[in-house]
Amino acid sequence: GIGNYQVWVRVDGGPLKPWASLREPSITYTGQSGHTYGFAVRAVDKAGNYIPEPTAVQTSTYVP
Repeated sequence: GIGNYQVWVRVDGGPLKPWASLREPSITYTGQSGHTYGFAVRAVDKAGNYIPEPTAVQTSTYVP
């Protein structure tokens, strides 16, 4: 099973940076108006297995 989720964020096209590690697949990111945010997530199983760190965003949003 899943042990935790690791979340990365990219602000305005900058580098992906680690942001959060959590056990439940839900979290809220509060952005600032006028910025674009990209996110990537990977799951780590309870045995500690995982894929490499993400190099691209999986989804993005703009805060008007």
